[in-house]
Amino acid sequence: MIIFREVLIFIITIIIAIIIQLPIIKEIDYKFLFTHSSIIVLGIVYIWHIFSFESTISKLNKWLRYIVFSMNFIVILLIFIKTQKIIELYDISLIEKFQNTYKALSYDNTEELLKYIKISFLFSSMVLFASTLILSIKILKSFWYKKYIKDY
Repeated sequence: MIIFREVLIFIITIIIAIIIQLPIIKEIDYKFLFTHSSIIVLGIVYIWHIFSFESTISKLNKWLRYIVFSMNFIVILLIFIKTQKIIELYDISLIEKFQNTYKALSYDNTEELLKYIKISFLFSSMVLFASTLILSIKILKSFWYKKYIKDY
């Protein structure tokens, strides 16, 4: 049942990622589709695990929780690197830097699309960053929390 729930949450997050990026995908061949989708999906999955922590991650072995905790630092570094790259490309204000194949757009469409890319990428990055920190704190707290076992 838990695996079914996790797969269902993962499918829902993929659908949400596609919906968020639909205005971008309709206009251009988005170069950062996988990166942006990964950030959105990870952010939503991390938020899910924050709320379902007691039934999922807290039941893992101590070493597995440590591995998840350590991997969160890599996730944070990758978020910073990718967000910095997107902001630098946004500052150049060329939509061509976001495309795999060139497609000419009007000036107004270009400006709106660049703003949408910046806002959606920054928002999803900050959600992932915040949820990663909160999840890391919960994992760290779980190392010191002792569950008392009732003796029947």
